[in-house]
Amino acid sequence: MTFPLRSNVLVPPAQFQAAGLTDAFRHLHPDKVAHSWFARSGNSFRFDHIFVSTPHAERVLACDYHHEVREAALTDHAVMTVHLGLPSTQSEWGKGPATEAG
Repeated sequence: MTFPLRSNVLVPPAQFQAAGLTDAFRHLHPDKVAHSWFARSGNSFRFDHIFVSTPHAERVLACDYHHEVREAALTDHAVMTVHLGLPSTQSEWGKGPATEAG
């Protein structure tokens, strides 16, 4: 399995992981089949991704595809959103979720 980065470059998921990045959608939905682009032929692919730094992956509260604009023919890609749990004070910025409890 590879992730398309550009039309002529494919990057294996392990390279993103090695760079310290986590696929936010896959983090929350490890087995869910979802696609962000659908061809006229009916083929579909998961072209669009949101990555977060691995130490902050636990801050991902939701990550989903929304197909309304694609279905309305405004674009050929689904909209992708991510909701993050961010620190409430500036003194907590930069701390990972595991270090805030204490």
